Amino acid sequence: AFHVMANDNGVDHVKYKPDVCWQLPIRREDHTLDDGGIVTTVTQWERKHWGEGGAEFAWWCTEAPEAYVGTEPVWKSLRPELVEMCGEAVYALLDQTLRERTVQGWEPMPHPVVRTGKAQGTTAANGSSTMG
Repeated sequence: AFHVMANDNGVDHVKYKPDVCWQLPIRREDHTLDDGGIVTTVTQWERKHWGEGGAEFAWWCTEAPEAYVGTEPVWKSLRPELVEMCGEAVYALLDQTLRERTVQGWEPMPHPVVRTGKAQGTTAANGSSTMG
């Protein structure tokens, strides 16, 4: 309902949906270095990240091949989520870097679930997704 309302109002869904909802399937982890610097890693949520409770959730958005039928790479289709998590400047750098690589012949790999055709719950952040 929040997603539909956002679309109807021409607003990114991340502005209406609760954080835990719009973040899936993307997971952001910050690690503080000894010198105070912060390293941020963006991956996908998996059952193991939720502890024992993860076994109770339906993980369709990360474990079903049908969730990965998008026509554009995840860095493009999940732009609103990535900008919200990392900021416009970091997203612009990511976008520029990956576009340059694409021009040079690089292609994003399909998610492991798509490559094998079955649910695995493995980590990859560069597949195509319908999430967003």
